[in-house]
Amino acid sequence: MKILLINPPSFNTITSCLPKTLDEGRGFTPPLGIMYIAAQIEKETSHQVEILDAQVDELTYEQLKTEIEKRKPDVVGITTMTFTLIDVIKTAKIVKETNHDTKIILGGPHVIIYPTETINIKEVDFVILGEAETVIKPLLDNINNLDELEKVKGLVFKKNGKIINTGRSDLIKNLDDLPFPARHLTPYKKYYWALSGPSPRCSPAGGAHINVCFAIARNWERISGPLPQKEWLMKWKNARKWGFKRYSFTMTLLAWIEKGFWIFAPIL
Repeated sequence: MKILLINPPSFNTITSCLPKTLDEGRGFTPPLGIMYIAAQIEKETSHQVEILDAQVDELTYEQLKTEIEKRKPDVVGITTMTFTLIDVIKTAKIVKETNHDTKIILGGPHVIIYPTETINIKEVDFVILGEAETVIKPLLDNINNLDELEKVKGLVFKKNGKIINTGRSDLIKNLDDLPFPARHLTPYKKYYWALSGPSPRCSPAGGAHINVCFAIARNWERISGPLPQKEWLMKWKNARKWGFKRYSFTMTLLAWIEKGFWIFAPIL
């Protein structure tokens, strides 16, 4: 199957009150979530996967539709934040207008908080609850077999008009089990951040999945050793082509105090 992972446009994003000049000049950072998922698809399946970052490519909705028509995906995954929800829905509508049989999967922080509301969006076929890396292979392999998907933890979908929620996927405790993001599927030279220049980014911490407020509080037991990442940077002598100019490793100290709050103390 052809899989297309989309970072949707941001024409309707809920933004801050920053001056327009600052907001426009902030740059673009890589969509790490779908880059990790793409890498997992490449590692574990024979499906063909592509990434379409409509934001860094500065695509209009008409251009986005043209790109989707050209790529002819069987499955489309869209990263979903609450503040990008309008653009996510508009993107999903375009996908279905292009080919009504294309399956649409939504994942991200918003769908975890609002799984029922999300699956009730007419264009949405599946919602992934939690970490998609452990869910994506069985979902793709059984995408037309709803009976089998009922056994897969981390999914929401409709079967005979009834909403099926299999619960959140399990956390990946050893983050070093994950492949590195599929940067080769992105126009990586276009990414930059106004304060730091080129922005390849490598996120060993995970923590994109929120329970209430603090992402890292949910994931305190997760482990990612610095050595594999250091070895990776040393092994790949051409790491600079991704935009890496320097790297640092951070250890986080977590302390529990009587009132039940976490204290996060980065130690460089």
